[in-house]
Amino acid sequence: MRVCATCGQRFSGEAAFCPFDGAKLEVEEGAVGPRPGDEIVPGAIVGNVYRVDRVLGEGGMGMVFAVTHTKLNKRFALKMLKKDLARDPETRARFLQEAQAAGQIQHPNVVEITDFAALPDGSAYMVMEYLDGQPLARMIKLGGSLPALRAVTIIRDVAKALQAAHDASVVHRDLKPDNVFVLTVGGRETAKILDFGVAKVAGSAKLTRTGMVFGTPHYMSPEQASGGVIDARTDIYALGVIMYEMFTGRVPFEADTYMGVLTKHMFEAPVPPSQLPGPAHELGALEDVTLKALAKRPEDRYASMDELVVDLDRIVQVGPDGRAIIAAEVSGIRRPAFRPGEPGGRTSVAGLADELEPPHRAEIDAAFRTEREARVQRIGMMALFVVLGLGLCIVVTALVVRRGDKAEVETKGSTKSKSTEVTSKATASASESVVPVPTSPSVEPPPSAAVPSVVPSVTTPPPPPPPTKWTPPPPPTKKPVGDDVDDPWAPKK
Repeated sequence: MRVCATCGQRFSGEAAFCPFDGAKLEVEEGAVGPRPGDEIVPGAIVGNVYRVDRVLGEGGMGMVFAVTHTKLNKRFALKMLKKDLARDPETRARFLQEAQAAGQIQHPNVVEITDFAALPDGSAYMVMEYLDGQPLARMIKLGGSLPALRAVTIIRDVAKALQAAHDASVVHRDLKPDNVFVLTVGGRETAKILDFGVAKVAGSAKLTRTGMVFGTPHYMSPEQASGGVIDARTDIYALGVIMYEMFTGRVPFEADTYMGVLTKHMFEAPVPPSQLPGPAHELGALEDVTLKALAKRPEDRYASMDELVVDLDRIVQVGPDGRAIIAAEVSGIRRPAFRPGEPGGRTSVAGLADELEPPHRAEIDAAFRTEREARVQRIGMMALFVVLGLGLCIVVTALVVRRGDKAEVETKGSTKSKSTEVTSKATASASESVVPVPTSPSVEPPPSAAVPSVVPSVTTPPPPPPPTKWTPPPPPTKKPVGDDVDDPWAPKK
């Protein structure tokens, strides 16, 4: 047994999460049996004719008992609606309505509903045929993946039963291995489906947590998980999950929370069975059928169970030795393409809903809208960075060019100033090396008189020139006496 720590509900089978509040179920030690305070105990008489023999199991909607019809002395299975649900008149009425609808499905692979009624205390029950076999969930748990031929035989039975239900306008909504019962009839292994319409009744119950979608999350279609429109293709998706589990021994999506499983169903593509270890790589075209049934969009799946059965018959044939012959490829079967930006084309989207509440359609649309806005924002930021980068490059280039021009001007100015300085220094040196000639204020030499020669100093360009030596002028030449030319250097008389 498994028990929910939040609401206290108990469940038998392989359930992992409570369908009422999404909490993870904990294993409870002890045998299956009525809880203290329950009036349905072994030996009790229900509906004046059904004697309770023992408890067969317990689920979210009620408990299942093995009973004996006291007048017919025939064994049946009786499902009693839980009292906390039966207190709600609407839920009780829907339970009886769905029992009546399921009773109208006449097919050898659908469990037969023989009776249903409401008790004076307000509770309700339905009676169905007793099945001597085991649930498909137990077979997978004990033996892992099933041989292809055996799995295809069970799948064909389930698909035909679902087609009969869909023809009667009944959608199962909670198809899972726990609701597929395998037994032997006439020496042949046969599968039968249980609990039609129960998920529809439970989903409307007032005890269901606000925002929760009733059902087993591991087998729930994306449109069911998001609160979308439910039709026959919802059951096709659930059958695709069962096929995947039968071929590989595991479900396609697993997580630690109710919300985590639903999110993967809506947005994550399943790993092809051929990429997993085990015999699944020999499935051939059966893998294409499985992945087509698991398409995220209902229009990409099979339109009906009959179409799926036709493909199964084209792929699997029984050879003379009784072994299955599986076609590697069959024309016309196209597995869905998971494209980025569409449901199933991504691994996860954060912020869809809180930890345990499945996302609503508005939340999903908001998530996609937020992601589109984020993408536009990223592109805008990239464009802005490119523009800023180009602007920065232009500014840096202009600064480099301007600095180069300024350096060139400074170099030219420095060269010109150095040349001017050298010239001025040379002029100063030359002026310092000139010796002044004494002249008499009263006596002016004649024009023909010899002018003492001046020897200019020799200068060299920098580095600084060596010191210039001054050479005195030659002594004046005295004329002979009697010369009629006046000697300017002769002493005056």
